[in-house]
Amino acid sequence: MAESGGSGSLRDILRLIFRRRYFFIIGSALLANMLLFAGLSWSAKYTGTTKLRRRTDSVVEKKRNQAESFETIKLTLREELIGQRALENVVEQLEMLRGQTRDSSGKLTRKGQIVKDGIVKTIAEGIVFKWEVRKERMDLVSLSVTHSDPLLAQEIPDQLMDNYISAVHEQSEGNLTASLKHLQKKVKECNARLGEQTNIKIAFEEKNAGMMPDRPDNIHDKIQQTISDMEREQRLLDAAKLTIAKLQSRWSTTASENPSKDGEPVLDQVIRGPNPDLERYKDQLERYEDALEAATVKRTDNHPDVIALKAKLAEIREKIEQAPAEAILEKVYAVGVEADRFGPEIASTSAEIKIKKEAIDRLGSRLEYLEGMMANFAPVRQEWDEITRKKDKIEKELDGLEVRAANIREELANEVAGRRIHLEIVQRAKEQFQPSSPKLFMVLAMALIGGLGGGAGLVFLTHSLDRSITTTDEASEYLGLRVHGVIGEIITPAQAIRRRSFNLFVIPLIGAVLTLMTLTGCTSNVLRLRYPDKFQKWKDAPVGYVFNGMFSGEDD
Repeated sequence: MAESGGSGSLRDILRLIFRRRYFFIIGSALLANMLLFAGLSWSAKYTGTTKLRRRTDSVVEKKRNQAESFETIKLTLREELIGQRALENVVEQLEMLRGQTRDSSGKLTRKGQIVKDGIVKTIAEGIVFKWEVRKERMDLVSLSVTHSDPLLAQEIPDQLMDNYISAVHEQSEGNLTASLKHLQKKVKECNARLGEQTNIKIAFEEKNAGMMPDRPDNIHDKIQQTISDMEREQRLLDAAKLTIAKLQSRWSTTASENPSKDGEPVLDQVIRGPNPDLERYKDQLERYEDALEAATVKRTDNHPDVIALKAKLAEIREKIEQAPAEAILEKVYAVGVEADRFGPEIASTSAEIKIKKEAIDRLGSRLEYLEGMMANFAPVRQEWDEITRKKDKIEKELDGLEVRAANIREELANEVAGRRIHLEIVQRAKEQFQPSSPKLFMVLAMALIGGLGGGAGLVFLTHSLDRSITTTDEASEYLGLRVHGVIGEIITPAQAIRRRSFNLFVIPLIGAVLTLMTLTGCTSNVLRLRYPDKFQKWKDAPVGYVFNGMFSGEDD
């Protein structure tokens, strides 16, 4: 009875199933076939996977500004790759909104926008984003899209990756171009400030030409040298004065009057001697050479100060070359009979005295200037240091800007050439032939387990509803009578014929039908999930498909 089936050993359960084996087999087969054919209505999904690899050259990476690092780009990669805007662009590019109504301006109507949002939502639900490798100089990203349309499952991930690569390169190139323009503007402004400061420095150096030593000891040495030169020139001047005094004394004792012609003095000779301008030019040359020597201590030949001093020196040297070596120093007129004898010597000595006086005057001016520089060394040096400091600061700023601009130019060239950030699709989504879901194993396992479980459930359900007494133990327990014997089932000839016919014809027929249904369900699911192209032929003409497969030998 029903109560006796509530608890029992495994043996009792197996005995119960065996006693109702036909019911169990038929029930299990029917439920399994129901699940197999239900699996055919399960919507097939296709999954396309695209992989993106990013890497950078080590040389380029070392020069990169941290603000432009790919680490910053990676923080927004997911949003830029599969965000709302990216998905909307793909929907438009793949023409998934074809047939939707639009207004006069080309925008989707409210109904079309609702359809678009639904498509974007469906795509977003089927996206799987995964970092497969995430290193400093190399990343590998996989993007999988699951969709009911096999063509879209292949095209959507590829299009998303292509759009992202284009967007990253355009964004990087745009940022670098904007940075380069900004730096070029800064360089131009810095060059203007450097030119102004250089002019200030040149003006100061021209005012204090040759007097810009690094130490006051150098000025002291120049003062001593100037004093020594003045003493030497003074000795030569005294000697010349003594000579001319002797000549004039001798001349005055022997000279006689020599009247001039027509009341005019007679020109006896023209006295020529060293050009005094040459001495002045040479003195200027010496001062500027000292200034150039001081300037080249801390500067290169390409420095604006050095170039300006070299230009001034070249100008002075040109004047020296063009100036004649000799000049008219004095014209001598005859005054007596001894003019021919003493005139040239007196004129020559007078010219020498004049030159020495001029040299002593120049050296005196130089000494006075040097002594003034020595007295004013501290304030002049302070002003010089301030001018130099400002100029050096501007030069340092300019060098930094030029280095940054050069780096950005190189990065921009690398970006255009594709050597700065290597973004490449290493695996595109393959053409989808087999659905990714449902899995064939899952469908068959569900049918098998569901059928067996359902059959066993039906057996236990019918057993629990059955109120008949089937064993002597049940009769003794429920009737309270002792069992003295068991009379077997009395089968009439008509019943025997019916049972024999049922076993020979009905049961095999039911088994064949169930087997055919099971084979049909399994074949349909196998073809649908593994060979979609063959499944369509099977679905249209199953008998013809089997006939062709058995006799024609075609490989579908």
